[in-house]
Amino acid sequence: MFLYLIFIALLVIASYYDIKTNKIPNYLLIIMGIVAVCSFVINGKVSVYSAVFGALFMFIFLYAIRLLSGKGIGGGDIKLMTVCGFMLGFGNGLYALLIGTIIAGIYSFFVVRSRTKDLKSKIALGPFLAIGVTAVIVFTVFKKYF
Repeated sequence: MFLYLIFIALLVIASYYDIKTNKIPNYLLIIMGIVAVCSFVINGKVSVYSAVFGALFMFIFLYAIRLLSGKGIGGGDIKLMTVCGFMLGFGNGLYALLIGTIIAGIYSFFVVRSRTKDLKSKIALGPFLAIGVTAVIVFTVFKKYF
């Protein structure tokens, strides 16, 4: 459980960097990857197939979106969800991605509607993905404590 709390703290730091600079530092993603591997080895809650497939799926799927949309999604977001896909496994990684993008879509709708930004404006996707990952961790890992 301690490793999940560290991972969530790293998600908060990654979100901060993404909001401030529109970039997520690689060193932070490497640290998150190390925590994910340690969690995999120590906790064993995710099968090796699910972890590897989750990471590969996130990378390929999000990179395809980047190519098709003309950089509509940042490289840091792709790497972030690749690490999260390994940490959570395929199914939970997909839930996290879905939750994060739905929240980002709702936020974008209201921001565009309020005319604060237009449809061409960039938003930091990392914080929304972090919310999705955190929600999945809370509802799957910590549910036995509630």
